[in-house]
Amino acid sequence: MLLDRYSGAIWNRLEISKRDLNSDNVLNAKTSFSIFKGSYIKYRVLIDKDKELVIFRPYRPDEEVYNSGDEVKIGWFKEAGIILLD
Repeated sequence: MLLDRYSGAIWNRLEISKRDLNSDNVLNAKTSFSIFKGSYIKYRVLIDKDKELVIFRPYRPDEEVYNSGDEVKIGWFKEAGIILLD
């Protein structure tokens, strides 16, 4: 799998939600960490129990903030992803 051997950076507009997402790519994940940073929330999510992604989401007072241990879905559209390899 690419994530096992990857070195570089991924730029993507990831969505995170407890509900179904209307995206080209959707993965089930579990929130392992969240912190409010003023204008945004930083999440760490686990995929397959051993692969971690970091998601930065703009803070919107009317939207739910996810806590450690929450089951979520992450998704993105294929046009939104760019991979930069070392």
